Amino acid sequence: MTPDEILQARLVRAVSEIDETLASREPDVTMGMIGIGSSGPPPKLRGMRMGATNVSGHLPPEVIQRIVRVNYDRLRQCYERELAKKPDLTGRATTKFVISRSGTVSNAKTTGDLPQSVSSCVQSVFQALKFPEPEAGIVTVSYPIIFSPSTEKDSAPSSSAAPPSAAPPSSPPTTSPSATSASSPPTTVPLPLRPQPLPEPAPSAGPWPIVVVSGSDVMLGTEKVDSTEPVTTSQRLQRVDGAFIAMKQWRDRWRMAHPRARFPGVAGLRVADDAPLLVVKSVFQTMAYAGFPNILVQSGGQPERIVDLSARVPGPPQEVVAPAREPSPVFVVRTDESGLRLTWMQGNAATSEQTLRATDPALATKVCEMWKASGAHRDPKDPMLDHAVLRTGIAAPFADVRAMADAVNGCTRTRQLRDGTSRTGPVFWLTFAMN
Repeated sequence: MTPDEILQARLVRAVSEIDETLASREPDVTMGMIGIGSSGPPPKLRGMRMGATNVSGHLPPEVIQRIVRVNYDRLRQCYERELAKKPDLTGRATTKFVISRSGTVSNAKTTGDLPQSVSSCVQSVFQALKFPEPEAGIVTVSYPIIFSPSTEKDSAPSSSAAPPSAAPPSSPPTTSPSATSASSPPTTVPLPLRPQPLPEPAPSAGPWPIVVVSGSDVMLGTEKVDSTEPVTTSQRLQRVDGAFIAMKQWRDRWRMAHPRARFPGVAGLRVADDAPLLVVKSVFQTMAYAGFPNILVQSGGQPERIVDLSARVPGPPQEVVAPAREPSPVFVVRTDESGLRLTWMQGNAATSEQTLRATDPALATKVCEMWKASGAHRDPKDPMLDHAVLRTGIAAPFADVRAMADAVNGCTRTRQLRDGTSRTGPVFWLTFAMN
């Protein structure tokens, strides 16, 4: 079989298993799957629209916007409290803030022409946000939001709906029960989202997109779409624009051909074992931001060696914010000057840690011992997978990531799936990050 045929066979299998695979991953706003399960733009949010976002630093604006959109419901509540007192309230709230190296927000300051109570509330929402860790340095952001009274009408069918020619009845405003009274009736009500049918499973048959890094060329199939020279010249991670455009066009064509199917967001990436991770990571993240977060990375010299990695990027915007919960432990495998460090993290705290040589033949055994001691999903009846993050410096070759992934995947278990069947496989799902 050719390298393409080997990789396509694995991609087809990945697509056929994507629903079960997603179901075995715990949801996480800051480390979710971009593109999977999203069949189009998110619903419009009543009474709010975003202005031009200014970002300075190594975190894509679209990533920041997705995290903020997840919290739009909280931001809208800041505005609606004052809207109940002044039904024609309109204005802008611009929040300037700094995203630290750890992804937390500092120095948030909201200004604008809205009442101080709205600005203070918006500022507190931004202050509590958590973003992915920037690849280098801090990130400064200016994020404007324009608030105005809602004018959208409920488009859901109703047996009592007025005919198109009739003027719609006025509706009362969205307020908390304590803010309404008989003397001041509400003027608008929250509009329920129309129930959406679940998308159909994606057709598993390929071909699926394969990106090849050959020398300084970036190829999509047999077509050159960009060069890695800007990455190597600048010596910093950056988006490979030609690849980004080509992958988005591929995704858009697929969606037009399968309008009712869930887009699986899988793709292949073939690189040489000695390819610098600065280049690999730039292309890898470019593919993820274009809507392909599940990437099978194939060794150019050993095409049968394929590593299944997920991108560590925010997921699609959500209208409903999940309640806060105790974070599950995360297994972090990273290289540093002392060797290979294996750490179980509970939130921001390390609960256990070991340092080994990267070439230690007992590496896979140590990984499994640490999982048996600290893994959250060890019961065979538990279908969930634990989460592992691979982190390494940008100067390392891709072979280092492959060796780390092999060690993490060397620990396996048999777990009962949601449909009652069982499967033996790795205990972790892997995401790829970079120091």
